[in-house]
Amino acid sequence: MTYPLPEQRGADLELVLPRCMLVELEFADASGKAIEGNVLVIDPAGWPMEPAFEAHLSDQADAERGLLHDGRTRFCLRPGAHHAVLIRGAEAREALQFEVADDDGSEIQKRSFRVGARR
Repeated sequence: MTYPLPEQRGADLELVLPRCMLVELEFADASGKAIEGNVLVIDPAGWPMEPAFEAHLSDQADAERGLLHDGRTRFCLRPGAHHAVLIRGAEAREALQFEVADDDGSEIQKRSFRVGARR
C-alpha cells in the first residue's frame, strides 16, 4: 500500500486504515472437547493475519501467537472470506473457511468449528 504524504512540511498526516472486526475462533473435537494447538488465519488475498493483541498478552513470543487457549483465539480481521488453518504439533491439520461480516452488531464475532477425529 502507498499513502500520499502531506504537501507542506509539518502538516498533519492522516492514515485511514481498513475497517476490521474482532473475531473469536473456537475449535472443538467431535465430542465437543476444546482443541489445543495453533491457528493461522489466511485473508482473501492469501496473506496470513496477526492475532489480536489481547490474544497473546501473557507472552509476546512469536510461538504464542495464534495459540489456542481453551480452544479459542482472537483475530482482528477485515470483512470477507478467510481460512483458519488448524496446526497441531508441527502439522497443518485442517483448513476451515469462514466469513467475517461487515458489521453484525456485536462487539466480537464468534465462529465455532467442530474438527473430526484425529487420524
